[in-house]
Amino acid sequence: MNAQRSLFHDSAPTFDEIMSVWGERHEWLSRSAIADHLGRAKSPALIASIEMLVLSGYLSKRVIDLPNKASYFQYDVAQKWMDQAPPF
Repeated sequence: MNAQRSLFHDSAPTFDEIMSVWGERHEWLSRSAIADHLGRAKSPALIASIEMLVLSGYLSKRVIDLPNKASYFQYDVAQKWMDQAPPF
């Protein structure tokens, strides 16, 4: 069952906090899955931080077009992060 999370008082997560979701594994995760791992709501602040990591080259992004014309976003760790990041 999904627990309701408040969008109020939601601060932007740090980049290290987001990147720690993957740890040693490399798999595609949706925005909802990332939020669940962080114990946060899928808020605009979280989405903006994820997109900044994509623009920085630390995350790879793929977009899947669903039959209902919605876009489904997934992210995975990019090689740039693996080359530069310290182990968690």
